[in-house]
Amino acid sequence: MGYWVLEYTVNGGAFASGLAQAKIKRWEWGAGSSLAKRFPKNATLQFDAKYADRRTVMDFLDNSLGIPIASSRVRALIDELEAPKIEWLPVKVKDHKGNQIPEPYFLLNPVGGQEAIDMKKSEVVMDNMLEGRVSQIDKLVIDPKGIEAGVRVFRLSRQPSVILVDDAVKKAFKKNGITGCRLIKAEGWDGLPGGDEED
Repeated sequence: MGYWVLEYTVNGGAFASGLAQAKIKRWEWGAGSSLAKRFPKNATLQFDAKYADRRTVMDFLDNSLGIPIASSRVRALIDELEAPKIEWLPVKVKDHKGNQIPEPYFLLNPVGGQEAIDMKKSEVVMDNMLEGRVSQIDKLVIDPKGIEAGVRVFRLSRQPSVILVDDAVKKAFKKNGITGCRLIKAEGWDGLPGGDEED
């Protein structure tokens, strides 16, 4: 089984901002905690007027919070694979003129994390403030034993802002032409965005 780093920002598509009404601190968006109880019922994002030239609507929306906002197509594919431990939090998305986009979008929030980093073989820098957390990855080596059976989309428990998907998700995305994301081979990943996407 192979694993892939999910990159979903700086994709050249429409850039969305908002969710200011949410009573959630910025660091919590990428922490892997459950957000369902505090997530606003009418959460709304709108394409930012500062980026009026970016109009292409993609399956993953680049956004001001740097979190995965995914289309209903993405959700359907992942749900079909019966991937556990994911919150799908509905978000209304409006275009530059304030018109709501018909297709539903969701915050994709993998809850919890997996001990997927082989700490003996990986090259990492530990966080000085948070015990047990990794602040920087220079070379990632995956420990498959640290990944629960059936989990297909997950955060690294030691660096929860990083989301990985398995081969089945990658195959489904490629087959269905999912846009707005890149899947970078996790094994040997240097922790930097924009790595080489591999088949």
